[in-house]
Amino acid sequence: MAKKARNRKQQATRTAQTNQGQSLLKQLEQQCKRLPNNPAVWKGLAAWHLQEGDIARALSPAKRAFELAPEDASIAVQYAAALRRADQINKAIEVLSLAYNTNQKDAKLCNDLALMHYNIGQYQAALNVCDSCLGTNLEQPGLLQLKASALKALHRLEKAKGLFEHLAKLQPADFRHWMDIGNIERDLGNLDRALECYQQAMTLSGDDASAYSNYLTTLHYHPDKSRDEIFKACKLWQEQYAPAWQETEHKHLSMEPEKKLRIGLISDGFKRSPVGQMITSVLEAFPKEQADFIAFSSNDARDDITTRIANCCSEWHRITQLFGPELFEHIKSQKIDILIDLAGHNNGSRMSAIAMKPAPIIIKWVGGLINTTAVDAIDYLLSDHIETPTGHDQYYTEKLIKMPHDYICYDPPEYTPAVNTLPALNNEYITFGCFNNPTKINKVILSCWADIMHLTPNSRLLLKSFQFNSPELVKRITQEMEAMGIDKDRLILEGPSPHQELLRSYNRVDIALDTWPYSGGLTTCEAMLMGVPVVTCTGPTFAGRHSASHIKNAGMYELVTDSFSQYKTRVLELTSDLSSLSIIRENLRTIFLQSNVCADKEYANTLSIVLRTIWRRHAKGLATESISCTETRDKVQQDLSPPLQSEEKKSREISSINPNKKTFVHLCFNNMHSEPLLDTLSNGKYIEDYNSIIFIEKTRAVVNYDVDITKNNSAYFFNASDDLHDVIKTCLHSNVTAVFIHGIFFEWQLKAIEKINGEKPCIWTLWGGDLYGNLNNNDFIGFVNNNISYVATSLDDEIRIFNDTFSPKPSLEIKYDFGYEDISVPEIKEKLIFVGNSGDPSNNHIDILRSLALKQDIKNYTVIIPYTYNGNDESLISIKEEIKNLGIKNVHILTKHIKKSDYYKVLGSAEIYISAHNRQQGFGHVAACFYFGVSVVMRKEITVSGLKSLNPVWSRVILKQGFFAHDYEEFKKAHTIESMNNSELTQRNKSLSRRIYGRQSSADTFAQAYKQLSDAV
Repeated sequence: MAKKARNRKQQATRTAQTNQGQSLLKQLEQQCKRLPNNPAVWKGLAAWHLQEGDIARALSPAKRAFELAPEDASIAVQYAAALRRADQINKAIEVLSLAYNTNQKDAKLCNDLALMHYNIGQYQAALNVCDSCLGTNLEQPGLLQLKASALKALHRLEKAKGLFEHLAKLQPADFRHWMDIGNIERDLGNLDRALECYQQAMTLSGDDASAYSNYLTTLHYHPDKSRDEIFKACKLWQEQYAPAWQETEHKHLSMEPEKKLRIGLISDGFKRSPVGQMITSVLEAFPKEQADFIAFSSNDARDDITTRIANCCSEWHRITQLFGPELFEHIKSQKIDILIDLAGHNNGSRMSAIAMKPAPIIIKWVGGLINTTAVDAIDYLLSDHIETPTGHDQYYTEKLIKMPHDYICYDPPEYTPAVNTLPALNNEYITFGCFNNPTKINKVILSCWADIMHLTPNSRLLLKSFQFNSPELVKRITQEMEAMGIDKDRLILEGPSPHQELLRSYNRVDIALDTWPYSGGLTTCEAMLMGVPVVTCTGPTFAGRHSASHIKNAGMYELVTDSFSQYKTRVLELTSDLSSLSIIRENLRTIFLQSNVCADKEYANTLSIVLRTIWRRHAKGLATESISCTETRDKVQQDLSPPLQSEEKKSREISSINPNKKTFVHLCFNNMHSEPLLDTLSNGKYIEDYNSIIFIEKTRAVVNYDVDITKNNSAYFFNASDDLHDVIKTCLHSNVTAVFIHGIFFEWQLKAIEKINGEKPCIWTLWGGDLYGNLNNNDFIGFVNNNISYVATSLDDEIRIFNDTFSPKPSLEIKYDFGYEDISVPEIKEKLIFVGNSGDPSNNHIDILRSLALKQDIKNYTVIIPYTYNGNDESLISIKEEIKNLGIKNVHILTKHIKKSDYYKVLGSAEIYISAHNRQQGFGHVAACFYFGVSVVMRKEITVSGLKSLNPVWSRVILKQGFFAHDYEEFKKAHTIESMNNSELTQRNKSLSRRIYGRQSSADTFAQAYKQLSDAV
């Protein structure tokens, strides 16, 4: 009863207030009618509407008041405020500027005008207003704060720091001044001093998290901070600053899994900035029918990128004045399905509002993406396999979405200048360059650069950034390099330039040197755009691997190193061969622009699939789960929907294991190369003394293709999200002897291995890409060393390569049955040439095609390029353009999956198969060609981690088993294709193959491996 009485009383109070307000409104409107030329009454009416939040109705009376009294500062301030809240920023500045002419000492007017200039990036105009109003008066904190901020934005750092220090004395309890001092110390590279300033600010800031955000960001620049130390600091934000909130219910949203999604984007970077240049082309290419984008912008600055992003969005919300709970409520009211944060802890951060969960799914993407956010409300983090390689997941509280290539998509500006010739050819000395933020330059990396310069006589180092307008910074860098023996005459330290001019400055640089532990990002892309190769050493966090991702995805793998020793070696290798360096410069822009770093359509389509997948999971009430969009380090087109087979069997249906036989479990994924394993282990037909159970994670590696499990009663599909626990439980059954993992590419495999290791032996069956793609991945190497018991392969030399990198393990020889016995092919071959075995760029299709184009008899042949998996649209376009340019006729690119039997019939009828990987050469295809009597061309030597090595397939099948194949280098020199076809030798291969290969032969290798493991265990 008491509660009802209170409610009635509150309702009565609200009603009275409403009535009183309406009465006041009528009075104001009547006054405006009686006194239409009195600016004060119009001002009063505008004030009433502004207070009520009715901006549209406030504009007219505010405008009328200003027209009547344009010299009245308070009226101008009111009208400008209404215009600003109506998103008419330029008009608001125009109004204030007019009143400013007669009110240059009015603090409120000057403050508002300067702030508006500042917010849209007109820093000099903001400074001019502050100076005019302040004069020599240094006792107005608001204007002083604005003046100092404008000076900082204009890169006059020492003067700005002096004002901030004065403000800290003037207002000792205001934490913002210490934070601003820390920001300048950070910009000048004084990291320890910056951290001290942030800590001082944190003692004054209460529950405001901005000082801690800056502290956290700065830790990533510091060369002495470990990954564990930084990870701990990341988690502390959630513990100390995340607002208290209960799990937000979003019942107002439709949970329809296939609906058009409302995707929110929140950032202050919707302009020409790292964010703008790395998301815009993706938004433009995103399938329009899949989603509407809603922008929440915390920055009023606009440029050409802003316009392009706005054109991709159905709604644009200014949130410059919205923070915390107010912003949370605003975003929630917009019915956002998925919110993507593009700010992190950087400028414009709204982490406190995001931490309150304003949308059911929240993703962190580019923009302050330097590490885990460790914020409970953020579900996913958009990454790739280089930024977060295998073994890194433990340092992220979010579920990782690993994109197939780069985690961003770079969009080059239209005004990009031309690339010139290599400067060293004219200068007769090497010019190294780094245009990264100097905050990333520390004594550790300077020492490395000094060593390189000592080993490169007469070389120069060009450093360019806005901070080099600071005499203090120039002095520090110069003195530190001189202490390391590098004369200041060899250093060129330059301040800022307009963007096009900055890009043109790369025409003075031969080799770009990346920073450590915080690498370049946008600058790395811009260097490659301008033909300048970048050498990087990976750092301990996400921030330290930006360059590695961009460089590797541009195809320059050898320029990514994991130690300073390797870093120096790579740089010196480049300096030692100016001819090769010139070739790189001539071609790097083209390579870069055609690479996966700039593949906007492919990225957009993959992102669309990913967003739809996580929304479907949410709509079904399923838990968040990491998503990997690749089969290897190169993309395969991945369908994230369930398999088509209605016969799908769940692992949980297994109720018992035959206790009379030892059991071996095989963990596979849904790829056509898993199917031969099912044939080999088919229902105990060939291996009678042991049980074999095969679990296949059902996510498709190829669109509309599923492994046919009907042929093996012991094969089961499972879902890693829901069934992995059951699968692991089966693996740990008392009668299971060991577990085979066939190719290690996915996080679920790592989780399974960690759970199984120690209880049962784990055998890594090498697939090729999983080995070669991880030879420089220290985290993966450590994981394998600690968790894998045996290595299995059919190639002895792969064991050698493994042992050269990993801790040596006992090895097992196994062979898959590829089903050749079931396929008949014509004895007389057709004039067909197979180029490569997949769409994987490592097939080097274009190099093979260029060699074929030079053959005198190419017109007599039809070329077939298998491209059903591991391919991407950009590479396919490049291949098609190359075919057109070369004038090769009769080329067929297979982009749709066909049945294995049909595929082998076509392959078996071909005259020649050509492989040119710089790894083992698609052993399944090579073996099939031997079996069917097809001539084989492959590399005798491959390049692994920059070193020449004997191809493991060549070592096994040619040197040890006695098969015959042509070396790829021999093929390139040949005048005709016909000369590569020797029917006598192919017949010999055919006969030999029938003795060596076959289902029973393959099964025997598993039986022997089972026995070896049983005896050992």
